[in-house]
Amino acid sequence: MAQDPQHHPLLLQAFPRGLSRLEPLPHFRTAAAPLGAGDGGGSAVRPRRADAAGAGGQGAMTMAEAPLPAWVRVVIVNYNGGDLLGAVVDGLARQTMADFDAVIVDNGSGDGSVERLSLPDRRFRIIHAGGNLGFAAGCNRGAAGAASPWLAMLNPDAVPAPNWLERLRAATGRHPEAACFGSTQLMADDPSRLDGAGDNYSIFGIAWRGGYGAPATLVTGDIAVFSPCAAAALYRRDVFMAAGGF
Repeated sequence: MAQDPQHHPLLLQAFPRGLSRLEPLPHFRTAAAPLGAGDGGGSAVRPRRADAAGAGGQGAMTMAEAPLPAWVRVVIVNYNGGDLLGAVVDGLARQTMADFDAVIVDNGSGDGSVERLSLPDRRFRIIHAGGNLGFAAGCNRGAAGAASPWLAMLNPDAVPAPNWLERLRAATGRHPEAACFGSTQLMADDPSRLDGAGDNYSIFGIAWRGGYGAPATLVTGDIAVFSPCAAAALYRRDVFMAAGGF
């Protein structure tokens, strides 16, 4: 299904209150890719051996440094996001947890939103899909090739609070059994109201956003939900890939 333009900008509260405690299926119970030493910072490096031919044909061993993969890749799928896309990218650039890279997948926008975009630093890059892949396929395209242990999906109208990623990372430590996490979403024109706190599903096949329009004070801590809303969600990469993505 083609992606529709976004019309309802959101503000994301930093605390991931819409927590999904979905237990991974048994064959998904593999550990996330280890980060090794220096997990806490984006500047950590790991040694890599390189062989260089020395005098007389002897191989001289040298050490080269290669950066560790980021803790999380953030994927933004854009289609005619307008100026809101720039606000979302700026919000990511101001994150207190800097150990991430970000991929903006543009689904053939015609509003100039990508052309006007100024990427803050080398952590950010743009993929031109060449057409409207839709949201799900766009997310899969952005996640492809990621080496980070976590993947985050963020809508082009969902402006993250400065400590959004920091709080999500803290939640993974509190709930190591969970494979995905959501965020409390607040209405931009009235941050005292919820745009959503996780998705719900009934036995009759009806899905809806939990807490839509309710006071933001309704949720006061981590809660279990049927699933996180992919407008601002975190997924363990190995589980996401094993499931074939979206």
